[in-house]
Amino acid sequence: MIEFLIGLIVVLLGFLGIFKWKLDKKDTELIQKTKALEKEKTQSEVYKTAVEHTQESVQEIEKVESEYKEIEEKLDEAESPEDIINIANSIVDKFNKLPND
Repeated sequence: MIEFLIGLIVVLLGFLGIFKWKLDKKDTELIQKTKALEKEKTQSEVYKTAVEHTQESVQEIEKVESEYKEIEEKLDEAESPEDIINIANSIVDKFNKLPND
């Protein structure tokens, strides 16, 4: 009878060892998946920020291009050297008003 109980205890301890090993394996997998999700979240945030900055840059470029076209049109329409000088002065004034970043 004692031998049967000892055998039963050994078998139960074996099962406990197997379950512990499986739980440890699942914990390791869960930690790896959590790290992967954090990495993806960080990459997603970086991508989102890059997209926002790119959109802002494109808007600024379009703004500068439209201003450039306006200046070209004004220069084409200029009738005298004074008009050209006034346009040049307005360009310098705009440049001087830019913030110093």
